[in-house]
Amino acid sequence: MRNSIWLPALVVVAAGIAGLVGEQTGEPVTVLYTGAAFGKLTPCGCTPESDMGGILRRDSALLPLRERYPRSLLVEAGGSFDEPSPQNRLGALAYVRSLRALGYDAAAIGAADLVYGREFLSENGGGLFFVSNLKWKAGDSPLTASSRLVERGPATVELIAIIDPDDLAPGDRLNVVVVPPARFLDEQCAADRLTVVLCSTSREKARRLLDHPRVEVVINAYPKGDLLTEPPFSFADGKVSTETAIYGSRIGVLRLFWTGATLAAAENQFVALEKQYADGERALPSFREYEEAVKKLFLARLAGQSPFDRAASPYAGAESCARCHQTAYQKWKKTKHPLAWETLKKIKKNFDPECIMCHTVGFERPGGFVSEDASPHLAAVGCEACHGPAKRHVEARRGFLRKPTLEVCHRCHTPERAPGFKPREGWKKIRHGRRAGTPPGGQ
Repeated sequence: MRNSIWLPALVVVAAGIAGLVGEQTGEPVTVLYTGAAFGKLTPCGCTPESDMGGILRRDSALLPLRERYPRSLLVEAGGSFDEPSPQNRLGALAYVRSLRALGYDAAAIGAADLVYGREFLSENGGGLFFVSNLKWKAGDSPLTASSRLVERGPATVELIAIIDPDDLAPGDRLNVVVVPPARFLDEQCAADRLTVVLCSTSREKARRLLDHPRVEVVINAYPKGDLLTEPPFSFADGKVSTETAIYGSRIGVLRLFWTGATLAAAENQFVALEKQYADGERALPSFREYEEAVKKLFLARLAGQSPFDRAASPYAGAESCARCHQTAYQKWKKTKHPLAWETLKKIKKNFDPECIMCHTVGFERPGGFVSEDASPHLAAVGCEACHGPAKRHVEARRGFLRKPTLEVCHRCHTPERAPGFKPREGWKKIRHGRRAGTPPGGQ
């Protein structure tokens, strides 16, 4: 479904123009850029602040941008995949297919994007994904391309995907040869081209790339960030430095203005992918395939487990706590924690292990939550999510409980899932007991 309200969103997040445009020759070069998604196909959405991003909203937001800038260049700067796991591999495949469906011109391979190996990238990302200064020892690969040349407006744009050798995992270093970035740029860059370097590294390393005399633009998929804050952008002395938004939460719109053969000015905007953007149709098939595959993966793992044994489980369930701690139990009932499982079901993520972890008690721990049918008493964020397994406490009517700490809170209230989480304010909403005046851990 196409979204027709993109202009207000663009106005809200518009950044200023850096530098004076002056007299330009020809049309500006427009680069639409994303990156640092790290496998996130949809926003977490557990809090209003985290409900931003996702490949489906990106689909919807890109349509009017492409209409407004029909000759724009659409690129992914790197940081596309998450740590390796069966589920994350499925997500990586869906992400690659989605980038193809959305019409990306190029996607840079960053150091972290080697997690599924050369074969995965070749089979699924060939022709789209590329790296410039890295070669595989096993032989030549079409994934290695010194650059991608694209004619846009008054300039020939040279896209270069750079990996810093220090960012590689030890295992990857054994299989590849990396030309040092500065040496590669010396050999590759030409003065008559607009050179745009794509990378996913630290800010310091990205800055060093921009120091090269023949590099005009560096787009860095910075592996850290904040959903609440727009990434930094700067233009000075004919050089552009910008970053992609973390977890694919925004689309960058970079406009490059030329005077003669000189980059005279640059304008940057970030389009925040908030909930006013409907799910786009082009990426939807790949996402639905991913959802179904994750569900099958979960059910297959469930079928391979022994039946849930409540008698042997160390968890008692919140109802058992209510027998002696009625005041605390009623306080818990008034929070959002007991609704966590129902919330997950509403958004159809109750088969997603990454989400189940924080919406139940003891998932993937001995005797913890298995499924809604097998262990319904653990299908919510109950007392034992913070206090630990309580069956021994219930039986002895004393002791054996864990004292909650902020570390326990931050297992689920992470910067990705709850970027606006304030421990002291959160504690006021859930505190109970006679000595509950300060947050757990006293912080």
